[in-house]
Amino acid sequence: MKGLHIYMKEGRYRHAEAILLSLIFLYVLYDVLEESHLRVIGNFFKVSAAVVTASGVVAYNLRNRVVDFSKFLISQSKDFEEISRKTKESCHRLTFIVFFSFISGVLCMLAGIHEHVHIMAVAGVGFIFSTVWYAHIIFAFDELEEKMLDTAMENRQQEEAQKRKQFLEAGKQEHPDNF
Repeated sequence: MKGLHIYMKEGRYRHAEAILLSLIFLYVLYDVLEESHLRVIGNFFKVSAAVVTASGVVAYNLRNRVVDFSKFLISQSKDFEEISRKTKESCHRLTFIVFFSFISGVLCMLAGIHEHVHIMAVAGVGFIFSTVWYAHIIFAFDELEEKMLDTAMENRQQEEAQKRKQFLEAGKQEHPDNF
């Protein structure tokens, strides 16, 4: 599972993944399914329109959290330039996911209403790309959360060390014979 987590976090092959899944979907849609199955697939697209649009809304909220976390990290961390660069990349990807999810949601809604195989093909590919990109960005966000928690922990440890030092110095002043 750790390997899968690292793979998803890196997001290196997300485009290839989406293309491969799209090709499989198109093969099933055009060569395996019969005309009578289009109504069932249409119902799937009605539901997927809501799912992909909801993922776009969540991606937008995630984008705001990325900015908030990054502000904290930039002010507290030593490697603020790298954090700023990664934040910009993540925000650009999240903005694209939000936009693409909206377009995919509209396409899925149309595919659910019209039950036409070519509209379903375009909507299915859009749904697959949105889902794959969204899944990878969620794992990439995990890295930012880890960095934020590590920075908060380092700051807390420094505060505790400073308190111990002050306590020790106060003890030395009050009771110099004990030290």
